[in-house]
Amino acid sequence: MPELPEVEHVVRALRRVIVGRTIIASQIKLPKLVAPASPSAFKRKLKGSTITGVSRRGKFILIELDPNGALSHGRGSATEHTSQKPARKQGLVLAVHLRMTGKFLYLDMDEDLPRHSHAVFYLDNDRRLVFRDQRQFGIMKLISRSRLHRTKGIVELAPEPLSDDFSV
Repeated sequence: MPELPEVEHVVRALRRVIVGRTIIASQIKLPKLVAPASPSAFKRKLKGSTITGVSRRGKFILIELDPNGALSHGRGSATEHTSQKPARKQGLVLAVHLRMTGKFLYLDMDEDLPRHSHAVFYLDNDRRLVFRDQRQFGIMKLISRSRLHRTKGIVELAPEPLSDDFSV
């Protein structure tokens, strides 16, 4: 199981390559990865979201999403030429726990998907963010930003050991 330093390393690596990218499509190949949500609902909520940040809380990787990403960047909306403003959706966080064998890969579109690739996020730069998990213990949850710190699994966490607020 990845420990805190490894998870922090993953967060920093992801931050360098995915912040500012928009998710144009996704595949969830292992439904239990996103349970209790359905894969179709999960994919629908992600589509068109722009990744605005990557952080960590405990061993959870938190990928911050703006579901209005395509609109706020002026791409692909019929309503952008009218005086009527589109309704803004609340920001989401994709919370990922790697568990024992989960890992992210950042692949070109023409690269073959490795075995045990259970989630694929197609990005607007012709790259894919792939979640691979041989043991199938990893989890993903889509959480509204306002409810993040009241979410089971996160609310119970102790203070962050790498934060300025932590002292002994």
